Amino acid sequence: MKRFLLQIILTIPVILFVSCASAKQDDMSEKAMFVLIYDGSNTGLSGVKVFVTKEDDGERQFLGTSDINGHFFMILKERTNYTLSLEKDGYESASKFFEFRGMTGLYFRLLTVDDLLSEAEKALDVRNYSKALAYCNRAFALDDTRKDTAFLQKIILNKIDKKGAKNE
Repeated sequence: MKRFLLQIILTIPVILFVSCASAKQDDMSEKAMFVLIYDGSNTGLSGVKVFVTKEDDGERQFLGTSDINGHFFMILKERTNYTLSLEKDGYESASKFFEFRGMTGLYFRLLTVDDLLSEAEKALDVRNYSKALAYCNRAFALDDTRKDTAFLQKIILNKIDKKGAKNE
């Protein structure tokens, strides 16, 4: 009997704590958003710097960095429009304008020079020269010293000149 009373006495605070925690979590969910950040092979990307700019004042604010799985959980105090910006050395930066909605998520895929060149080669294979050239230009913006980017760009420009085709 004593053991039964002890279980009841210990159970009641746990139930009250859990119900209070879920109430707090529900309030928090209205202000929370998830950011999912992946690399070119769809692997979570850690250490990405996350910035937010509120549409009204234009002030850029550092929120933190993504975790080892490429996830970032942000809490926004106002229901307004924002621009989210992501930065990591060696990767193409990304920005997205969004309207705040609690418990929603934003997905980003950050690419390296190698990822961009791979995409350019895929576009070249299907003779989409303008798309291939656009990927090469993005790769140059990240690193203008790579000879493989310049070589691929020359091939694409040669195809465009030879075929007289920008898009086939």
